[in-house]
Amino acid sequence: MQTKWLNRNVLSFGLASFLGDFSYEMANVLLPLLTLVVAGTHAPAVLGLAVGLASGLAGVLKVPFGWLSDTRGNKKLFKAIGYFISALGNALLGFATQAWHIVWSQIAAWTGSAVREPARDSVLASSVAGGNVAPAFGFQRALDTLGALVGPALAYMLIKYVSVRVLLFLTIIPGIAAGLLILFATNDRVVPASKKKRTPWSVLKDLSSSFKNFLFVMLLFGIANFSKTFLVLRATQLLGFDASHLITSGIAIGLYVVLNAVRAITEFTVGLVSRFMGKRVWLAAGFICFIIACILLVFTFHSKLLWALIFILVGISSGILSTTQRAYAAELVQEPIRGTGFGLLSMINNIGAVISSIVVGVVWTYLGAPVAFAYAGAMATLAMIALGIRS
Repeated sequence: MQTKWLNRNVLSFGLASFLGDFSYEMANVLLPLLTLVVAGTHAPAVLGLAVGLASGLAGVLKVPFGWLSDTRGNKKLFKAIGYFISALGNALLGFATQAWHIVWSQIAAWTGSAVREPARDSVLASSVAGGNVAPAFGFQRALDTLGALVGPALAYMLIKYVSVRVLLFLTIIPGIAAGLLILFATNDRVVPASKKKRTPWSVLKDLSSSFKNFLFVMLLFGIANFSKTFLVLRATQLLGFDASHLITSGIAIGLYVVLNAVRAITEFTVGLVSRFMGKRVWLAAGFICFIIACILLVFTFHSKLLWALIFILVGISSGILSTTQRAYAAELVQEPIRGTGFGLLSMINNIGAVISSIVVGVVWTYLGAPVAFAYAGAMATLAMIALGIRS
């Protein structure tokens, strides 16, 4: 373990995350546009189904892959293969001509995250001294989101000149580069393999009640936390552009770039200053920003300034929660089972994503967007209450 938080592993994981999210978010911001073309009026339901099923499967897989990373010790292969799988899944979107093509490409992209994330988070947490875990995660998450900023920004600049499908094919390049960086630049022997024989689920009894309560809170919030692609879709509708105009103007993509810029700044800042305020306070702040955004989304308006505010609020919320929940989990889970613990946290987040994406997509399609976002705000409020009671 190293005393400085910005060491070779932290820097390498940050750069790999930058490249990986460059690939994923470039595909992600183009996904609503492709879904509009492929599915038409059923786009919200198809989008919700694709993201929901993919994130749900990935969530279930993160526990066994986290357990494998704990029992094998050598975690480099998990991380590299995960990036390669995601890169392929993102690029496959370029071939999509039917709704089920979108679903399967999303499943591939999300499965890659299931393979790599528990091992990555475990090694990252063990690469620095305990007091520096939050800055290390803040740095990694900030570079991750910087990639999520640059990828959509590149799409924004090129969309007038290059087709959506060609841009999707190009996403494979940074994704493959991320996997190669993991293979050649990271130290995969930071955490020794656990000598105690465990099954993935037997680890549950070794987890603290505080961590289990934390998982319950994050499940409630996950049920509210709809995919950000729904924001792009809603902005498309209320700003009055049809799909073809949206593609040539790139308005919604620009708003998504703003969201990720705010998220990157928030992640790095919170990572540095979170040690001066309790993790639960930061979690509450993230929930509040999300709830305010949901309240605004219930109403119908066409102001670009209000839309910018919504994307900024969601960016702040995402930045706070992505950094804080990982740092908090590292405090609550013992190092020998940390990979499994991070796998469980990711599984909970993904189970929530399944429910939120499918419910928001279906409710939006049949009852309207205001009802869908009211549901999300109500569930986030329940999570806020549970945070005060149980964690």
